[in-house]
Amino acid sequence: MQRLPVIPVTLGGCLVVAVVGLAAATTETSTVGVLLAVAVAVGVLSAVVADRRAWLAVTVSGALTFLVAVDDGENGWPYLVFLVLAAVLGRGQRWMRPHSKPLPIIDRHVRGSSRPMP
Repeated sequence: MQRLPVIPVTLGGCLVVAVVGLAAATTETSTVGVLLAVAVAVGVLSAVVADRRAWLAVTVSGALTFLVAVDDGENGWPYLVFLVLAAVLGRGQRWMRPHSKPLPIIDRHVRGSSRPMP
């Protein structure tokens, strides 16, 4: 798999998270709705981005976007735990992908046949 340069990937990921967060803030009035939109974007990008620095930058930009998008009177800090959880789950999914082992192929023969069963 080809490794992409870190700076363009980081800037692109931060831009995607910011656009998703601000779009959710303009269409959704609920804090939880904005949180879910930003958390999904951060989680998906965490699973896709290979570099750890880019992953941290995307997570921090998601947190800042969420704090900016939350209503003025509401405190958004307690909700950041869910955003960090989405980032860690996305990164964990990326970590588990190369460690998974393929299922063994069972090579059984049907009696009276010269071909193995599929």
